[in-house]
Amino acid sequence: MLQGTERMYAVASQQALLRRGPGREHMGTGFLRFGMRFLAIPEGGWLRLCPQSIRPPLASPSAAGLEVDQENLWVEAAEPTIRPVLEDQHRFSPGDKVEVIVGEPGPRLGEWLPCQIQSLGDWPGTYHIFVENHERNNIPMWYFRTPGDDDWA
Repeated sequence: MLQGTERMYAVASQQALLRRGPGREHMGTGFLRFGMRFLAIPEGGWLRLCPQSIRPPLASPSAAGLEVDQENLWVEAAEPTIRPVLEDQHRFSPGDKVEVIVGEPGPRLGEWLPCQIQSLGDWPGTYHIFVENHERNNIPMWYFRTPGDDDWA
């Protein structure tokens, strides 16, 4: 994982607990909700949020956003809950073979599965895919990686 470089991340499953410092011993102060994107600086296995306005997730426009006006809010950098958002992920094309991370609760949570991009999704930054003989629609770009890549590096 990169150290000290500001980068875009997304909450890709469940919700992520915000803490007042890096480490589980620090008090929780709120949550980042599924679908939220935010800027943070990785430090060890934690992400320090940068000052910013975090918009509500696309799937829940009625949800509240979050104002980060201090630099002591942290979230654990743990897959599959938190995923880096990569600049080149929007370049997938129909027919591309990629991997998708399972973000739904269950025994396969966090597992990478081979899939194929079918088409662009209905919303910006989403794709329709075919995975394990099923079509899945509007999967956000941060769920994908090129086979074998470690996009945390």
